[in-house]
Amino acid sequence: PDSITQMGQAKGDDSLGVFFRCSALTSVKLPKNIKQLYSNTFCYCTSLETLEIPYGVEILGGDQGSGTASYFGIAAFSKIKQLTIPSSVTKIANNCFCSMQELESIVIPDSVTSIGDDAFSNCVKLENVKLPFSINIIKSDTFNNCTNLASIEIPVNVTKLEGYCFQKCISLGNVVIPYMVTNIGNGVFRDCTSLSEITILATTPPTLGSSAISSATTKIYVPYGCKTTYETATNWSSLLTRETNPVTFIELNEDGSKPVEDDSGYVEDEFPDIDFE
Repeated sequence: PDSITQMGQAKGDDSLGVFFRCSALTSVKLPKNIKQLYSNTFCYCTSLETLEIPYGVEILGGDQGSGTASYFGIAAFSKIKQLTIPSSVTKIANNCFCSMQELESIVIPDSVTSIGDDAFSNCVKLENVKLPFSINIIKSDTFNNCTNLASIEIPVNVTKLEGYCFQKCISLGNVVIPYMVTNIGNGVFRDCTSLSEITILATTPPTLGSSAISSATTKIYVPYGCKTTYETATNWSSLLTRETNPVTFIELNEDGSKPVEDDSGYVEDEFPDIDFE
């Protein structure tokens, strides 16, 4: 009924959702007055294909405070492939979409100001996600083991990448880190085996955690005039001498464009001066 405002874990046990293991359930229409949809609500509903989240919901995920850990997302191990989050939602809690292993794409509105730890971890088929400009931290393990995620646009207001947030994103090929980022935590790009290049827009090297950048990364583009600064910065300098795929720091052109390499490895301006004489 529409009188329901919250849904729903079993009383006294946050690990059990009210529809836990309803394996024949295929679709759900939620009450229009619901404000929060807790973690595990539809966990192991292995036939669930559609979930329409109504406008009015404010918080997705989280537990009801009994102290029992909530390990899985609101519809973990379901067959849901696409989700649209309404613009009434302001918070995506820890583990919210964790282990939704068929989820391929999700639309997140700019009304969302916080996305919790492990929010999309183990979403192994997730390909498309656009993060809202309103967040300023990508929290720990947010996309850990999203093995099909080939690209991600980090919003310009982000200042911190917490530990392991992109660990084991083995399809991620390149990434741009915005200029406001001041901290890259431990293992952020660990085991990102396809990550061949990173572009960093900050003129001051962000604090770099242990094992933050995968050994697959061979090129790091940095702002014009900042190559030496990065090569001598704490933890960044060790990337030059590591045994597997030592990194090359390459300066962006003064206009912010990438230089291009010729066959000899010589780096030229992407838009060289032309002498017409």
